[in-house]
Amino acid sequence: MNTAKNAQADYHEKGNDNSLKSNLRIRNWNGFCKRGLDIVLAILAFFIAAPVIGVISALLWLESPGNVIFTQVRIGLHGKRFKMYKFRKFPANWGDKGPAVTAAGDSRMTFLGSILERLKFDELPQLWNILRGEMSFVGPRPESCQFADMLESRYADLLQYVPGIFGPNQIAFRNESSMYPPDEPPENFYRRVLFKHKAQVDLVYFKKANLFTDISWMIRGVWVSVAGAVNWRRFLKSDAPLVVCDVAAVLIAWSLGYVMRRSGWPDVTDRALFLREGLLSSGFCVVIFYVGGCYRQSARYFSLSDSFRLTLCTSLACFASAITIMTAQRWDFLYHLPITWFVLLPLIFLPRILIRIKWENGHSKNILATQKIIIYGAGRVGRSLSSCIHNAGMIGFIDDDHELLGRRISGYPVIGHESDIPTIHDVHSFDQLWLSFKPDMYKRYRLNKICTNIGISMVVIPEIEPFAGMLKSIKKHDAQTYNQKIHYPYDKA
Repeated sequence: MNTAKNAQADYHEKGNDNSLKSNLRIRNWNGFCKRGLDIVLAILAFFIAAPVIGVISALLWLESPGNVIFTQVRIGLHGKRFKMYKFRKFPANWGDKGPAVTAAGDSRMTFLGSILERLKFDELPQLWNILRGEMSFVGPRPESCQFADMLESRYADLLQYVPGIFGPNQIAFRNESSMYPPDEPPENFYRRVLFKHKAQVDLVYFKKANLFTDISWMIRGVWVSVAGAVNWRRFLKSDAPLVVCDVAAVLIAWSLGYVMRRSGWPDVTDRALFLREGLLSSGFCVVIFYVGGCYRQSARYFSLSDSFRLTLCTSLACFASAITIMTAQRWDFLYHLPITWFVLLPLIFLPRILIRIKWENGHSKNILATQKIIIYGAGRVGRSLSSCIHNAGMIGFIDDDHELLGRRISGYPVIGHESDIPTIHDVHSFDQLWLSFKPDMYKRYRLNKICTNIGISMVVIPEIEPFAGMLKSIKKHDAQTYNQKIHYPYDKA
């Protein structure tokens, strides 16, 4: 009886050994095939991406001279440290300062660095890590040494897999930088929430991964990297209306330019070419507007600097269209481009101005003005103050420059001089007089006496922190201009 039981136990033990050996052979075969696929794809990707890598390297060096490749020690297979390569997103002299994770809008990132981070092109140098065998196309993301303590005990099995570029987490957390809350340090949130979630997902997948599932994740990873370069939710909410308006403006301006130049619509034979050139010009306009930052600034705050940027980008778009037309030797279309430019500019400006006016009108209705304010001094500081308290109790300016009397500064009237303050108070019943300059002792005495007599408070803005430090750059003669205007008999009393 015992002999039979022992024989049965030996049989099961041999079966388990055979199963383990079989699983080991399958795992080794998958690893061999995966490594071969990594080498072939890495070499192929290097040849395809070589021009892009060259352009990125040149642009990074031009933006901020220094090493264009950023190296950082990461934790690899079996806990072995290796240098991971990336295109740098920060200035060359920044080093490892700051958080070990990058949040959206990280102030360390350069302009080109933010573009690389969005497109995920900063990962291209990791092809070299793949060729060296330190990384794979599919694998858990290699962790920074600052998080080495997280890879102990419960999550130590992650070190049994070669780290990679693609994987379930790299796709699910494609926009990880935008997941960090604004009220918690990024490293704390990564330790508390993101790492644990990502580690659990990786452990579940890589225990049953094979060559075919890895290829599937590579395809999905490339697609998500390309499609996720655009924040579609933000685009549809903020940018899409302006893009549609801009495309419509280009097509309208293109059509009007042709009609004004030719006194009629194109012939049937030219209509297809006419429409193609118009759509091409629209494409140039949208791309150049994006590169030039015209969609980065909200239309609610459309300003003079934005109008300059729009004018420049519109001119560049028309120039690009002219080059394309000259290449195709369509000289008849080239002649009406100047007319198109003149028509296009106001059409581009119009929706942005209307959006700002609509927002300001709606915003002003929601502001309850508890104080009525007059600003003394319509100079640079006064104009800045008026924009800060826009529609929130601002009545107008007083200024001792006679040439400004009756004019409007930043949309508000200049309604008098220092001597007119009592009369202005009788008309407008304002509560506070804000001085945009620091008065001398004589002017301060006069203004204090006037404000006390009519029952209002006087606020000297340059004496209030943080304005005192911010306004040091204002030239001394700006204050002297107001201090020397009017002299009363009691100036030196």
